[in-house]
Amino acid sequence: MRNLFITVCLVILSGCTSITSQLMPIADRELLDPDMALVIVKRTVEESRSAVLVEITDNGNPVGSSGVNRQNGQSNNWLIWERPAGEMELLAVPKFGVADQPPIVVNVEIGKTYEYTIKDHWLSGLLLEK
Repeated sequence: MRNLFITVCLVILSGCTSITSQLMPIADRELLDPDMALVIVKRTVEESRSAVLVEITDNGNPVGSSGVNRQNGQSNNWLIWERPAGEMELLAVPKFGVADQPPIVVNVEIGKTYEYTIKDHWLSGLLLEK
């Protein structure tokens, strides 16, 4: 019984801290490729009711997971990457959940920056907003 209690506590506590981690190369805003676009997904503690990780995909390709804490060596907890021009389907899926919101679909242009924020809405859950 004691081991079950400890296991449950560890599972609950492990979900309380979420650290942003990026799978795609992190773009340097000062050294952008002129033939690419820049995409930034932000998440702030102030706009998060929960610490649930949110997995971000770009046209089905995993970008990374956004948490409320920054990854080591980063000054913020943004996901920031370069991508080619064309249609982008940006999707946010809460870890251990399903995508309950449609993806953001936009035609990305070379040299432009596209910024989005993950927001916790009381009734509709985690959303990506421009």
